[in-house]
Amino acid sequence: MPKLALLTAHGGPIELAEFPLTTPAPGTAALKLRMATDGIGADWVLEVVGVPGVIPDGVGFLNNGGTLIEVGNIGIGRTFELDPSALVYGNKSIRGVMLTRFPFNRLMPKPFHLADVNDAFAAADAGLVPRGALVPR
Repeated sequence: MPKLALLTAHGGPIELAEFPLTTPAPGTAALKLRMATDGIGADWVLEVVGVPGVIPDGVGFLNNGGTLIEVGNIGIGRTFELDPSALVYGNKSIRGVMLTRFPFNRLMPKPFHLADVNDAFAAADAGLVPRGALVPR
């Protein structure tokens, strides 16, 4: 299932924001997301990457009043830098979640074998694999 279809299948309707959003830089993922949501942004962002440095990007994807659900960063002592005004001016929040009912098996339906790495990248580029993984055999 393509990423956007997967996310919209488990989300509610997108509501319009009362306040204008700042315009993301050209060519960024945030700009692509804004274009896909008619300039609104996401009400919910699920972070499962596990790299603290992507959290500010996730906040940038949010609509006014949106929430970033933090699931991926389980390592202790890892940090990231964030301008707090990004939360305040957009009335945005970050929520850590240890357990959830989100269908993670649909995010990564089956891993690719290392020998099939080119197929894995092709599937990801085509949007066929929301989140891929490589296994040795």
